Formats: sequence, structure tokens, C-alpha cells
Amino acid sequence: MLKESDNVDLAASLRSTMAELVAARVPHPETAHAKQAVRVWQNRRFARTYADLSGDPRYREAVEFFLRELYGDVDMTARDADVARVLPLMIRMLPAVALETIRDALAFEALSERLDSELAQHLGARPLDLASYGEAFRACGQRDAREQQIVCVTQIGRALDRTTRWPLIGTTLKLMRGPARASGLEKLQAFLESGYAAFKQMHGADAFLATIVKRETAIVERLFAAHPRPFDLEETA
Repeated sequence: MLKESDNVDLAASLRSTMAELVAARVPHPETAHAKQAVRVWQNRRFARTYADLSGDPRYREAVEFFLRELYGDVDMTARDADVARVLPLMIRMLPAVALETIRDALAFEALSERLDSELAQHLGARPLDLASYGEAFRACGQRDAREQQIVCVTQIGRALDRTTRWPLIGTTLKLMRGPARASGLEKLQAFLESGYAAFKQMHGADAFLATIVKRETAIVERLFAAHPRPFDLEETA
């Protein structure tokens, strides 16, 4: 287990990332409805883009994990409050590989929150469809940030893949269920366990993550190029 004194940089990074996420979650009443519509729309888009992987037993759990934890369409402010409350305890209890995974996931969420908020502002009161989404996406610009989202996803995936090779991590996670529940870490425990299980059964995540990079990079390029069908990738393998 990692003690806070053993890795000051990681502890500070976690606190900083959590603060960024909390700030990014601050609601803006005038765009709240549009932002939620964007989140639902993107969740469904991701599900369509990876329907073939979802149909493959090797990748099904990983796709479901990403849809639920990274591209989710539910309000996560309650979970954020739980994380902020138990952050010092989390830093003491969890191994470094788990803390790094959580930090990367929180960083992805903070970046996504900022981009979703800006997209919602550009969308305004217009109905959300393929045309209005593309127009708002291009109005935001932020190409570097969109590419960084893809990098974040691969970092999270690689971190989870590394946990499957960490000695006794499966046993450790099971032993932590009781203490996690008692300490208020139950939701983070579920995140780690479901991610570990999804990547463990893949027996190597390189092909899965390479597919995400290839498809999401192509989609970003097509959106910025105003392609009439940016999500209809001819080559999905």
C-alpha cells in the first residue's frame, strides 16, 4: 500500500486533479439542459461506434466499463463529493497503480466536463442532431484538447491493463471490499474492480486500445473537416 509520505507527487497530483474536476462540474443553469443532452448523445454515439466490440465476448466488459465510467450520461457530483471526502484515506490505503488509474480517470472527466460545457454553450437552444453537434464541435475548436481526450483514454486503459499484471491485485481488491465499504471508498472500489475484471479477461488490451485510438482520431478529423457522416467509419476493424 502507498503511504502519502512515500509519493508526495502522486498525492499532490490527485488533489490537484480532483480540484480541477470539482471546478469543471460547477453547474451553469443556462446550459445545463444542453450539456446533459450532449452527454447522452455522446454516450449513445460511443455505443454505436463500438457495437462490434461490444458483441465480442473478449471486449464486451471493457466497452461497458468505458460507457459507464468514462462516457457515462449520469450525474457524478455525488461520487465526486465522496472522493473528495475520503481522498486522504484513499492515498494511504490504495496501491500506487490504483491511485494512478483513478487520477487519470478524474483528469479525463475534468477535460470532458470543460469540453462538454463549451459545446453546450455553442449549441444553445438548438435541437441536438448530427448537423448541430458538428457545428458546435467546430465552433469550440480545441483540437489539441480533443486529441488529449484520446490520449487520456489510452492512459486509463494501459493503467488498468497494468493492474492485471500486478502480483495479487485480484486478491488485494477482494480483501479491500470490507474496509472500502466502511471507509466510504465503496464506489471507487467498484470502479477498480470492474475495470480490473474487464481488462483481465482481455488478456492484453493493445488491440482494444489501438482500435479506440484509430476510430476516435478519425472521428475528430472528420468532424473538424465537416464530413457529412463523421461517425460512419468505413473501416471499423
